[in-house]
Amino acid sequence: MKNNWKIVPASEFCNSVRDGTHDSPKQVEYGKLLVTSRHITGNRLDLSSAYNISSEDYESINKRSNVDQWDVLFTMIGTVGEPCLVSSKPDYAIKNIGLFKSKTETHGKYLYYYLCSPEAQHHTESHSQGTTQQYIPLGELRKFPIYYPEDENEMLAITHILGSLDDKIDLNRRMNEALEGMAQTLFKSWFVDFDPVIDNILLRNLKEYPSPSLSQGERDNSLKGKASPSLSQRERDAGSSTIGRSGDEGSENRLFNGIPEEFMERAETRYKALADGTANREVAKNFPDSFQETEEMGWIPEGWVTQSVYDMANFINGAAYKGKDFSVSAEALPVIKIAEIKGGITAQTKFTEINKGDKYIINDGDILLSWSGNPDTSIDTFIWTSGKGYLNQHIFKVSFHSKNDRYFVYYQLKILRSVFVEIARDKQTTGLGHFTAADMKRLRVFKPTYKMLSLFNEVVASIYKRSLDNNITTKNITKLRDTLLPKLISGELRIEDAEKMVGDIV
Repeated sequence: MKNNWKIVPASEFCNSVRDGTHDSPKQVEYGKLLVTSRHITGNRLDLSSAYNISSEDYESINKRSNVDQWDVLFTMIGTVGEPCLVSSKPDYAIKNIGLFKSKTETHGKYLYYYLCSPEAQHHTESHSQGTTQQYIPLGELRKFPIYYPEDENEMLAITHILGSLDDKIDLNRRMNEALEGMAQTLFKSWFVDFDPVIDNILLRNLKEYPSPSLSQGERDNSLKGKASPSLSQRERDAGSSTIGRSGDEGSENRLFNGIPEEFMERAETRYKALADGTANREVAKNFPDSFQETEEMGWIPEGWVTQSVYDMANFINGAAYKGKDFSVSAEALPVIKIAEIKGGITAQTKFTEINKGDKYIINDGDILLSWSGNPDTSIDTFIWTSGKGYLNQHIFKVSFHSKNDRYFVYYQLKILRSVFVEIARDKQTTGLGHFTAADMKRLRVFKPTYKMLSLFNEVVASIYKRSLDNNITTKNITKLRDTLLPKLISGELRIEDAEKMVGDIV
């Protein structure tokens, strides 16, 4: 053991070690959130699927398991051994989660990183129990050996180095969320709300049909992109009544002529965008200026066709890997499950040398669609960036009929996530749900023209590639952090050397 370093049980390193309730408080519409092990993924707390419990149950649980800032949560049942640092003031109760009550902020951060280390993960695995469902008893958490430097300044330096890398990872994550939001907003505008098509119809109508409800000056302002008053309900009603008409019918106001009733509210928004100059008229020139009615999907832009979700691309389900397939050989590749998609390659990742077919091999940049798991946290579309591996079952690898399809299919699948989640939730049992190829064949989407796909690719390619680059950078930073972590918390690597290694990155 290095000088000035100690090993003590967690009960001594912390103020106390506890766990959350083992009861099942009733769900209520309004109240406080209840957090369980399944809400901790990738060492982060995801409250999106947590449900509310009554204030009485919340207070009862927190009499013995109150969570404070800088405490460390630890998954105890199911997926065992995933720590999560409580970095902001909490307002929830916990169930079946270990709770390490930290003495100080520095103690909490150090403990978090220590519990992430391979040594701590190995200790957790060797002291877990259960056959059908793994768990680690509270007594084992209290006895958990913690190796740490007695000099708190050294402990602080270790947490600062590792924390600066995590800050960079979090910054990249937030940047990618913003980039994803930009691309999805554009996709929705073009391919869900059909804004450019509506713009073209409005512009055509403003040119062709004089309206007693609009003065010549107002019509001219709209055509030039200058501010005009919003439309009255009478004008909207008059416009919707003229769909499909010609000649003198609906002559009171033809501004909305040719716009299906289901898009009337959007049409008023687009009229305002035309009037205030925020509508992109150059983009709209590439879109149709009329709708066609289809049996499968109702009204869609003229010239576009419908197809099933399943026909958008090739969806290859992963292989079924079992315990006997796993290996610790240096030649083995990681088996990619939902945990790896969300958290990267970790100490819990299984490896195998068995290639069950080249179609199951995935590489950086491949698009993956998870179709089974917890509907709120697992069902989604992802870009893989953690290197070569073998894809496990319950996840589709998505390949494309043509290069032109990649961005459209990816963002279409992201838009469809809420639909997939609802299907999976309807089939949910014991917390897990799924959707199937049959569901994908039943769901209908449309396919724009080649020209539209090419234009979309031009606009979003830089956004997509920047997001991919951020993911790859994050992977490399994560790899450096995971390399430094065991060396720092064992005293093997000097603080000065570690600071030089991370200096350029942070």
